[in-house]
Amino acid sequence: MSKEALEALKAVLCDPEGEVSIQGSKEDCLIIKQSLKEIGERLEAEEKDVWVAWTNSDLTEGRGHIKVLAVCEMQATAKRLGAGKSVQGTDCNVTCETAVMLSGIWPCGEWRYPATVIPPTKEDEARQKKEDARDAALSKAIDLGLSAQDIFDMQQV
Repeated sequence: MSKEALEALKAVLCDPEGEVSIQGSKEDCLIIKQSLKEIGERLEAEEKDVWVAWTNSDLTEGRGHIKVLAVCEMQATAKRLGAGKSVQGTDCNVTCETAVMLSGIWPCGEWRYPATVIPPTKEDEARQKKEDARDAALSKAIDLGLSAQDIFDMQQV
């Protein structure tokens, strides 16, 4: 990889506005790590899970392209920010993705994904704790032999 290519890669990963970074998956991150290692640069990378709210560029009919609305530290934050922000006012799809913090080559100091990672609010933390407890209770009920219909019926009471 040429010096110019490395500089271009650094510019994409460490954009001063913090709005553009690696767009893609763990495989993309691994390709970038390998490329940088091949030119003999020292790279230290840390990975963590982030929650991404996805929307569409065409909110009327959904005929546009899928794009990132928000990248968040907690699922509850992504759900809150994505509520009603997709096609025809529906909620955004939320998925768990991988963000990377790179150090040792240039000073980013931020978690990078297709956008800046949004930290949770205190309300998001409380909501996430409640959702985690609910999910654990549902999992336990299923493990004890309750069917999905049994659980649905109990929620209707």
